[in-house]
Amino acid sequence: MILTLALLLRLLSPANAAIADGDNAALYDTLCGLVNLGRSPPKALNCESNADTEFTGIVDLNISVASEKWRNILRDSNPKSTKAEIAQKAGITEDLVDDTWTANWPLWSASAKKLSDTATTPERIKKLQTSKLQGLAGELARVHTTAAATTVSEIKKQIDALKATLQDKAVSGAAETLRKLVYGDKSTQTTFNPDHVFAGGSSGRAADCIATKANTVAATLVCVCVKDSGGTPAHPCHKSMTHNQNWNKAAALSGSGAWDELIKHCPQPATNELTAARLSQLTTAIRHAIKVDSDHGYLGVIDGSKNCEGTTSNGVCVKYANYIVAGKVATGKIPWLEGLESLATKLETYEEACQQTKMLTHQLKQAVDSAYATIHNLNHADLGIPNKQIKKVVENSAQTADIKKQECEKIEKAELCKEKQPKCKWEGPDEKDGKHCKMNTTAVEQQATQAAATGDATAAATSGVNCSKHTKKEDCEAENKNVKTGEKAKCGWIEEKCKDSSFLLTKKFALSVVSAAFAALLF
Repeated sequence: MILTLALLLRLLSPANAAIADGDNAALYDTLCGLVNLGRSPPKALNCESNADTEFTGIVDLNISVASEKWRNILRDSNPKSTKAEIAQKAGITEDLVDDTWTANWPLWSASAKKLSDTATTPERIKKLQTSKLQGLAGELARVHTTAAATTVSEIKKQIDALKATLQDKAVSGAAETLRKLVYGDKSTQTTFNPDHVFAGGSSGRAADCIATKANTVAATLVCVCVKDSGGTPAHPCHKSMTHNQNWNKAAALSGSGAWDELIKHCPQPATNELTAARLSQLTTAIRHAIKVDSDHGYLGVIDGSKNCEGTTSNGVCVKYANYIVAGKVATGKIPWLEGLESLATKLETYEEACQQTKMLTHQLKQAVDSAYATIHNLNHADLGIPNKQIKKVVENSAQTADIKKQECEKIEKAELCKEKQPKCKWEGPDEKDGKHCKMNTTAVEQQATQAAATGDATAAATSGVNCSKHTKKEDCEAENKNVKTGEKAKCGWIEEKCKDSSFLLTKKFALSVVSAAFAALLF
């Protein structure tokens, strides 16, 4: 919209005006910015992510808490096992081996082999001492790591989907692309050579300063800034330029003297960082600087015959014949500019993918760290007798959910499905039969957590004291008067009631375990 408006304003405004010193100064500054990107390799683009390392960490954690039977199966199996081979090793039918197993089997097998030797076991796993997680603790650890591994795997898929964009060769080769757009395809260094910057070499200013010849940034710069041998204008770009080498309009440009004078006034920045925003700003400025006269485009000041011969009478410019076709800017008229614009677009896509990758990697790391912290805490938790009830919930939750899931999915009529509420819910249109009856996971999970939340009577047996008989806080806390420093308190005033001191922690832990169990099963 902005470019279209700017173009319209140029079409409506007079194209010709008296040429004066410094008329191309702003254009010089913009072209200077592009030259600097080409002559000094920009800072290498890099989008580092340690997602692969973190993902390996969750795989190792998951395998470390697996049963000894499974660790041995994975350790001794072929990483490239087929479905049939996996089923045989696991002692199950082949139809139970889904794509997740076959996709992850190489990772699981490699991890099991690595963890079977203390010399190759990562220090992070060693510190957890997962071998101590026996019985209930081991079961809870497996529930948590399975859920965490599922979450991490989904995040990893999103990161992997961005890799192709981050490995775009157009972006990794940006420095070389910029150099060639400035100095020419035939150039090998960042030195000015008329035979390279002008297509077919230089032959004469009016013949050189047209679209088909001045097809580099460097050629464009000398066309709009080098002084003609006639002396007018004396300083097309900046008055500080001495112009020791002029360009006779009737002769070819030779050597690099004229270029060296121009570039001397184009200092390189301290940090030459290539970004989509910086490149887009420069290319947009070039587009906006193009004047339109009789559908031809011109970079630089024009007058008279507008043949861009470098004089006050006929213009100090580059001509782009038929720049406008059918009222629109034609493509292919300024290849070097279009090349820069294309690179800016690719850079923008790259930068967005990089930002997304960093955000997802942060989320992935948080999930992995949380899983490790959970196992660490579980290894140091005082589970106590009340957790027999948690064990029962954990053992039954998967089986219960699976049964209810099957019951719901057998129903293919909306009316029958609604009769099974709240454990079932209809997810399709009422008038259309089909497999639209699904288990209401929220309702089923709530029932499970309610089962996990009871436990006062069992908790009382743990400490040998009936804490619940006390109705006053001071009487409740008095049960702890003979408890020695470092020992666990017998009773605690919890939720306005006197309870076994381990109850609250156990209850909260039970609820979190049930949630994790359902997440692992259902999602």
